[in-house]
Amino acid sequence: MLLDRFSQLVDSQPKTIFFRGENYSVTFEALSYAIGGRTKSLAGIGIISGLRVAIILDESRDVIEILLSCWKLGAIPVLVSPHATGAERKQLLKSIQSDMIIANWRISEDIADIDIPVFPIEELSQGFGGCAPPELHDDSNLDKIRLILFTSGSTGIPKAVQLTGRNLIESATAWHEQLQFTQNDIYLNCLPMHHIGGISIFLRSLVYGFSTFQMNEFDIEKAIHSITYEKITLVSMVPTMLQRLLDETHNELPPSLRGIIISGGPSSENLMNRCITNDIPVYKSYGMTETSSGVCGFWLHEHPAKYDSVGLPFIKTKFQVKESILRISGSTVMHSFFQEEPTEDWLNTGDIASIDNEGFIYIKMRREDRIVTGGENVNPKEVEDVLLSHSQITSAKVYGDFDEEWGQMVVAEISTDLQTDEIMEWLSGKISEYKIPKQIYIK
Repeated sequence: MLLDRFSQLVDSQPKTIFFRGENYSVTFEALSYAIGGRTKSLAGIGIISGLRVAIILDESRDVIEILLSCWKLGAIPVLVSPHATGAERKQLLKSIQSDMIIANWRISEDIADIDIPVFPIEELSQGFGGCAPPELHDDSNLDKIRLILFTSGSTGIPKAVQLTGRNLIESATAWHEQLQFTQNDIYLNCLPMHHIGGISIFLRSLVYGFSTFQMNEFDIEKAIHSITYEKITLVSMVPTMLQRLLDETHNELPPSLRGIIISGGPSSENLMNRCITNDIPVYKSYGMTETSSGVCGFWLHEHPAKYDSVGLPFIKTKFQVKESILRISGSTVMHSFFQEEPTEDWLNTGDIASIDNEGFIYIKMRREDRIVTGGENVNPKEVEDVLLSHSQITSAKVYGDFDEEWGQMVVAEISTDLQTDEIMEWLSGKISEYKIPKQIYIK
């Protein structure tokens, strides 16, 4: 279905630019040629239907090409952060039992000792793989697993979320209902492609044929330049990004920008009031990897009094609060976690919430095993376990505390004779930078 849609776009508008980056632009036709070569290359190294292929790549363009090529062969892409530490990557790859890994050279060298075949993308030329045509896969079965992403788990080990073709298409459809995409839209994608927020923007563009401008990583100056000179119409951001955007532009945004989609953590009252006062076109949303991205939302200017809400349910999505915990049901709810039973009718989010008499949803408190900081999920237990592995740390408690800029910041209370700077230096390289506590209290 997704590949069929891409073929339709190639046939109907081959010369139209599908996505752009800082120094390149790619038409539907050019991407089709690239995928043809990549598919042949991947088949040449033995990728076939059903294999789980870990993708650890720096460039959004490479992620798109390898992901679509995996789909053509019936393989299941597993998106992994290129910024994770070596230890974190190995843990993720082993937990998902990856059959193969496609990575950049620098990452390939870092995980060379793992017992999984690793292929540097720099060595996979589009002509690699011999003359025999690869066996292509029919993707019409929407209930098959098409994508695996990681999210924080309650045990401290990230969990692998399995999403079906139906999940991905229904999510794009629900977003279209809210934002009314047109083929004139240019969507700035400044979120990581290994996150549901980033990859889902690309998938929406695949379903509805609009263009995206890809940023490999967020940079406020480059984002402002793109919004201004690339005539961006839509952009998704976490609250931290929006705060920086408004600070740098003094609340002055070009009229071509018709929507800023905000999710990925709590938005402060000050930030929301600033948007209302300055007529910033904010669409506030709530969702997670397990729901294939956002599942509710609203335009802030239409309901300013509801600024602390996360909006109304999307189509084909139901919400209920049971024993104060928010539960979600619908066609975008994941198939399952890897090697676990399929999700039941209702997904327990773990978030404490309420629903008012107009149907607006309010998140009162995030689940205790997840800190959302700057759009990134951090599991407190994972950080605690790393801290406790130090011989001079006898106890550690990690939690999230409100922060105006980051939504939440990671805080640690530690029993030790070490100094704060010694702890910070020791943590560096053992866990990703965003997981390192911004505040440490030593007891």
